[in-house]
Amino acid sequence: MNRVIYVICILAVLFFGAFIVFSVLNNNNNNNNKDINSEITENNVTDNSSNTNEQNDMINNDVQESNNESVNQDETSNDYDDGTFRVRQIDNETYRSYYEILEEEKIAKDSVNIEEQGDNLTITIVKNNLNDMLFEHGSAISCDTQYNISNISASDVENIFYGMEGQDWDYPLVFILQKNGNVKGIDMEHGYKTGEFIAKNISELKDVTEFKQVSVSLPNDSGYNAVVAITKDGMVYEVGAN
Repeated sequence: MNRVIYVICILAVLFFGAFIVFSVLNNNNNNNNKDINSEITENNVTDNSSNTNEQNDMINNDVQESNNESVNQDETSNDYDDGTFRVRQIDNETYRSYYEILEEEKIAKDSVNIEEQGDNLTITIVKNNLNDMLFEHGSAISCDTQYNISNISASDVENIFYGMEGQDWDYPLVFILQKNGNVKGIDMEHGYKTGEFIAKNISELKDVTEFKQVSVSLPNDSGYNAVVAITKDGMVYEVGAN
C-alpha cells in the first residue's frame, strides 16, 4: 500500500513538473511570436512610410520640373504663333531705334471695304492693281461683292486697321480692335481663296490701344514693312499673318 502511494506521489510530481515546463516554454514561444509580429509590423509601417515619401518626392519633383519648363519657355521666347497669326514682342529700345512709323497704308485700305450691316460686318474686295495680282494666285470670290465676316459683332468694334507687311505687296492685313482692348484678325488669304472671312481671336494681344504701320530696318537686314500693336502699358508687338 505504501509503495502505491509513493508511486502516485512521484507521478504527480512529474506531471506537475512537466506542466510547469510546458507552460514556461509556451509563454516564451508566444512572446517570441509577438516580438516577431511587432517587428514585421514596424518594418511594414516604415517601408510604407518610405514608399509614400518617395512617391510624394517624385510628384513634387515632376511638378517643379513642369513649372520650371513653363518659366523657361516664357523667358526664352517672346514669339507667339497660333497657326494663322504670329505675334512677337519688341523691346522699346529696338522699337525706337529700328522701327519707323509710316502713314496708314493706303494700298491696304483701298483694297477692301468693311461696312456695318445691323450688328454684322461685311467685307467687299475692291478692284485695283493689288487685287488683280492676288487673284492670279487663285480666288473663290469676285470684286465688288459683299461677304459676311463671321465671329464678330459690329457693336464690339472700336477701330479697324488696314496694313501691309513684308518686302513685296501681299494680302492686306486687317485687324479689328475691340472696345475691351482685345484684338481679332481676319485671315485674308483664306478669305480670298474660299470666300469665308473669319475674325479670329489673337489671344496674345490684350489691352491694345492702337496699331501702326511701320518700316523696319534692322542691322544687317534689308528691311521690311510690318504692323505693330501698342498696349496701354506701352508694350509693343509686331503682328503678322502666316
